[in-house]
Amino acid sequence: MDDRQFVKLLDYMGYSWRGYRKVRQGAKKRVARHMAELGCRSIGAYLELLDTRPEVLAECERRLSVTISRFFRDLEVWRALAERVLSELAESGRGRVRVWFAGCACGEEVYSFCILWRELQSVANVPPEAELVATDLDPVCLQRAGRGIYPKGALRDVSPERFKRWFTLEEEEKYAVLPELREGILWQRHNILTAPPPVEDADIVFLRNNLLTYCRGEVAAPALQWIVQALAPGGFLVTGSEEVLPGEAGSGLQSYDRCIYRKAE
Repeated sequence: MDDRQFVKLLDYMGYSWRGYRKVRQGAKKRVARHMAELGCRSIGAYLELLDTRPEVLAECERRLSVTISRFFRDLEVWRALAERVLSELAESGRGRVRVWFAGCACGEEVYSFCILWRELQSVANVPPEAELVATDLDPVCLQRAGRGIYPKGALRDVSPERFKRWFTLEEEEKYAVLPELREGILWQRHNILTAPPPVEDADIVFLRNNLLTYCRGEVAAPALQWIVQALAPGGFLVTGSEEVLPGEAGSGLQSYDRCIYRKAE
């Protein structure tokens, strides 16, 4: 599959060339394999199948998903979460914080939050309970997330203290999160483009480096509106550091800190 064919597919799906440009080689290989499995010799034949067979479309969406991530990506965001967001939620008197990780990939961000939460519980005032829902459209990613085993490269932003406290060597160059971090997380398959949010009144929604990066504005906007509706009044939306909210879809959200937005009370 060449770039011209790939762009034709992205246009059909409503996805962004700008978002995929740097990661297109892996996505192209996965789609090319899918085409070969289906016996499609041209992008036109493939698009015809996408148009008539929902299960083929769903598999194409899965293969186009980008799962590259790492623990504590963009450390300044995690600093703001610790120093501002969670402390403010604690001051609000909430007995429980509900967090939704939309497009959680293989779970690095989910466990990063769990580590932060456990650390703050021991030194600061945070709500006593956290309800964590992590969703992704790829069941393979969800299985990997549930296992909690990662290559060393995914941990490059983890401090030596955190590395020693929260990870154990599983096998050569692979590390597992401690079992206590895996407790209480609901892993669930969900497509943020086609299905309403699986949570209501979320205090925090992580929507980082997926929807707003890889989908064009006209595709991302309806999904973002759903997500904003799922936020509780005063709730926080956390996006990627280079992502921009599309037009009016982000109305009702106010800039809070870096790439963190807050829903109006």
